[in-house]
Amino acid sequence: MPMVISKCRETGNHVFLAVDVKAQELERASGLLTSAYCPFCDADHFWYAKDSRLASRAAGKTLRVRQAS
Repeated sequence: MPMVISKCRETGNHVFLAVDVKAQELERASGLLTSAYCPFCDADHFWYAKDSRLASRAAGKTLRVRQAS
């Protein structure tokens, strides 16, 4: 199952979230998706469905992406 990648609203960088969803579930999601650590902000904050998409295997090679943990 593809992982979710979300754009940080503070820095504009992309972060892999520890969330696995189906494409249909992400399309139906609205509002808050999860709360997680952002390595770019060095803080926990909220991640929203409208800032998120499913990550492909190549996403890490073309975007500056870090794993949220």
